[in-house]
Amino acid sequence: MEQMLENDQLILDEDLLIKEGFEINGKYGDWFLYWGQVNSENEYHGIGRLETADGRIVEGQFKNGKSNGYAVAIFGKDSYYIGQWKDGARHGQGKDMTNGDVREGLWK
Repeated sequence: MEQMLENDQLILDEDLLIKEGFEINGKYGDWFLYWGQVNSENEYHGIGRLETADGRIVEGQFKNGKSNGYAVAIFGKDSYYIGQWKDGARHGQGKDMTNGDVREGLWK
């Protein structure tokens, strides 16, 4: 596997990236760490894992920088969502657990 450092990002091969950075006023807060596949625009695209400074973790499928397809999102100690996503939002079959309350169903 070829490795190179490009713009402070460790690229492991053509489409696998370990990325650490800051997004001031960005949708992920001040800090994030992502490892996974990216597209030609360097957006999360394919299978990956995103961790943010506020403790959120999203692991699964991404498309053009947003959760798309199946993903698991952990929002805190007692809060998670497992299921389908579209354009970064819950969409399709899924299961939500918040503070012990479990909801399963279809999100639109």
